[in-house]
Amino acid sequence: MREADKPGEEPTDITPKEFAVRTTAQEYGGGAFTISGDTVIYSNYKDQRLYKQSIKSKGRMSYYLLINCYFSLFFFFNLLIVHAVDSSPVPLTPDYGGPVVSYADGVFDLRFNRFVTVMEGR
Repeated sequence: MREADKPGEEPTDITPKEFAVRTTAQEYGGGAFTISGDTVIYSNYKDQRLYKQSIKSKGRMSYYLLINCYFSLFFFFNLLIVHAVDSSPVPLTPDYGGPVVSYADGVFDLRFNRFVTVMEGR
């Protein structure tokens, strides 16, 4: 979600409407997104693929509110609010024709310029 520019306005999604930032890894879910600078990498619930999306700021400092909450033992909820300019997501992982693997708890390794994540087979 992108925080509203003006008081009284509603926040808007930065991911496409058909996307849900959620993972099925580790049975009850795990960290479904990671942010570094102006880049977010997240797991899309429907296909469990990883996507990369630019969230460049609108000329002022970007700020992020990340909330991870556990609801019961069955759902893991990630809320991502970003003040940013929208861009289209780019798939990073192969399309296996369905959610046969899932990804979670990714981290950016800036020293070696890579993204490291847990991959779980179904």
